[in-house]
Amino acid sequence: MRFSDIIGQDDIKDHFIRAVKNSHISHAYIMNGEEGMGKKALAQAFAAYVLCINRGADDSCGECASCKKLEHGNHPDITFVTHEKTVLSVDDIRTQLNDTIDIKPYESEKKLYIVDEAELMTEEAQNALLKTIENPPEYAIILLLTANADKFLPTILSRCVRLNLKPLPESTIEKYLMKKYEIADYMAKVYAAFSQGNIGKAEKAYMDPEFKERRENVVNLMTKARTIKYFDYLDRINEIIKDKETLPEFLSLCRLYLRDVLVYKTTGDEKALCFSDENFEIRKQAGSDSLETLNHKLMAIDSAEQRLSHNVRADLVFTELFLELRK
Repeated sequence: MRFSDIIGQDDIKDHFIRAVKNSHISHAYIMNGEEGMGKKALAQAFAAYVLCINRGADDSCGECASCKKLEHGNHPDITFVTHEKTVLSVDDIRTQLNDTIDIKPYESEKKLYIVDEAELMTEEAQNALLKTIENPPEYAIILLLTANADKFLPTILSRCVRLNLKPLPESTIEKYLMKKYEIADYMAKVYAAFSQGNIGKAEKAYMDPEFKERRENVVNLMTKARTIKYFDYLDRINEIIKDKETLPEFLSLCRLYLRDVLVYKTTGDEKALCFSDENFEIRKQAGSDSLETLNHKLMAIDSAEQRLSHNVRADLVFTELFLELRK
């Protein structure tokens, strides 16, 4: 993995490159960003750059023995701290990091530890790590990858350089998807908008064979909300809530569709639509719904998301939501 392989996150790449060039590498970093934004890829690219034998001005070479070992996952001076349970325990930190960090690098000047899902560390594990962070060997670099840096103790936060990953522009994700997967522009636009700047989330949606089906269900329900019979509506709700893990995604797609209606109503610009292949239905709904009605429907989706997060029964949440959408 090289910096040039990573889309976006230029500020973080530049930070790492300057740190290596100026010999100002920190002993500990926190890389904060939601799953799919590329934390692990950035950590691996940084490790490759630090350890590369033929390092270039702005990237690792990708060809030397060190780069090849990292690519194949067997570099002796890189440790990926793992966990088998739902938490990173104190034993995980001690056995994989604390007990080995005093062993000097085998091949390189530096030795790196990459702790993925670091927010899962227990308080005891964080305190054990803190002792190492406070007095690390000069050759050691610890990278804490997390989706929620607020889970860390203040003492951990104060002793690490924090780097926050930023959402990518939708246009960047669209171009990436169209180039890599050769998909139609209107579908790339949906994936990009759905991802909210998270390129991994966009790729996951593309790879999911049921995503298109959920998209079609959203369009079907949103366009027929007022005309479908109530009992048919209940049947569709029961079908939708069978897979509870996909309900947040379903609500996100509902919001995207209504956003398109709102955008067309206020601008008349079809090029700005995510559901551009549904422009006829969107124009139709934009003509029939007032701005107040559309905002009310968007608020109903927000409310449904909040109620789901508080473990309200899905059938009740979606029944109430679709009654609101029928208005």
